[in-house]
Amino acid sequence: MKSPLIRHLCVALGHRQLYPRVRVLVDDYPLGFGLEALGNAFARCGMRSVALRGSVDELLADWPKPLLLVLGSEDEARLAVLVSTDAEGVTLFDDEGRRRRIPIARLADVWSGVAVVFDREGYSPRPPEGRIRQKLQSVRLRRVCLYAFVALAALLTLLGVLAYLPAWWGLPVVLLSAFGLVLSVVAVLQSAGVESLVGRRLCHHKEDDAGCGRVLTSRYAHLFGGLGWGEIGVGYFLLPICMSVVGLSSQSLWILSIVWIFSVLFIPYSLYIQRVRLGSWCTICLLVLVVELLLAILGIWMLASGVASYTGVFGRSLYGLALYFLAVSAGYLYWMKWRGREEGREYRLAFNQLRFDPAVVSVLFRASAAVPPPPTDELMEWRLGDSGQPSVLVIGLNCPICARWVSLLLERAGASGIGRLQIVLFSPSPALQRLSAQWVELVGQVGIHEALRAFAEGFPTRWLEKCSGKATERAKNSVHLQQEWCVMHGIASTPQLYVNGKKLPDYYDVEDLEFLHIVSTAGIAAK
Repeated sequence: MKSPLIRHLCVALGHRQLYPRVRVLVDDYPLGFGLEALGNAFARCGMRSVALRGSVDELLADWPKPLLLVLGSEDEARLAVLVSTDAEGVTLFDDEGRRRRIPIARLADVWSGVAVVFDREGYSPRPPEGRIRQKLQSVRLRRVCLYAFVALAALLTLLGVLAYLPAWWGLPVVLLSAFGLVLSVVAVLQSAGVESLVGRRLCHHKEDDAGCGRVLTSRYAHLFGGLGWGEIGVGYFLLPICMSVVGLSSQSLWILSIVWIFSVLFIPYSLYIQRVRLGSWCTICLLVLVVELLLAILGIWMLASGVASYTGVFGRSLYGLALYFLAVSAGYLYWMKWRGREEGREYRLAFNQLRFDPAVVSVLFRASAAVPPPPTDELMEWRLGDSGQPSVLVIGLNCPICARWVSLLLERAGASGIGRLQIVLFSPSPALQRLSAQWVELVGQVGIHEALRAFAEGFPTRWLEKCSGKATERAKNSVHLQQEWCVMHGIASTPQLYVNGKKLPDYYDVEDLEFLHIVSTAGIAAK
């Protein structure tokens, strides 16, 4: 696949920082799993995608532009970006980046019926017309405002340095604030899709830093009334610079120092968001955290000096600094202990339940074992209706726990010389992609009831109930993707699944349980 197509798609969406990762996925993946992998890559970078099928009329009337089309058949599939439509035809960019005009009648002949819609706001079946256009206009407006703001901030920084040049306290405060202000502006530019020299140096000089775009565009970066971390950082670092121009008294510096001291408490939260929730490191965010920590050190030093001069409680400022770090460390350790205890309990419960009963394993992989009778409602009930005996189990896998379950299943089957379990792995995660190619192939067939019984025992029912009560649009999109994938590969519609006598819903919300992305639906087909 030629790279100009993906570059144009990302430029049109205002997110050019997504280009390297998307290019790799398009180059490496076939059509079947490639669309889902492409959608996962955009989702990891803060975008959402939905693979759709429909008529040409729906494509032209209801779906937002631009969107990614799959032209041709599965044997000769090509990608194109649909950018605009009119009464006579459509405007496309082909896989070589060339602009093409195709009549509407011709589009019905060349379109494969598969399209991928990208929308950072989430997908709805009939989105408001012009949403993408409005978004691009807002990006241009933000870009102009940011350039004007950078010029004003540079002028204020220069005035602040000149005003505080003789003072020992003011100079490091202004310089650190100016550095943090630059980083915050770069973060705002990156989240708006505007490339900058500093942003390219910080975020794209190596592959490990590709998570910057995902962190800066995530929903966790917009916690304060829609403002992101970059916008909050701009106001945070601009305040001392503006106050330095007006002139700061010792009391004002103490107030600022208190603000800096309490702001450093967000450092553990930011690290938790990056490492645990999003699984990516953001270089800009880490540098901003370092600046905040240095400002907090200056703040506690100034505050302790003021307290010592007025009350004589601390003979030296170093004592106050040590006391502050002692309190912060104690609070941080307590928070980590509480968080680790909660997550550790969930992990231990999951992996303990993944240790199947020996009797179940022996029945599951015995060569001469016949298909056992359906289990009672106390365990699980699999209802097929009139579709006959199942032959394929479609499982959505996206986490290490699911990977461990299937890995154990395949290892036991291979060790016993049995290849009777017929499994299709839907949406393989990066952890699964590093394993053998047999993970995306049919690997035999086994008694379906025992396989489902072992699968149900691998996941706590309490988790399933907790997930089922908080369904989101993202989970619904995941189900829609899986159903479309089943249709593309000739797999029938999904039956009803019961665990411990309780019917499971058609989709689950795993947003708050990212380490457990369980199967959203299970599809079967009869031979």
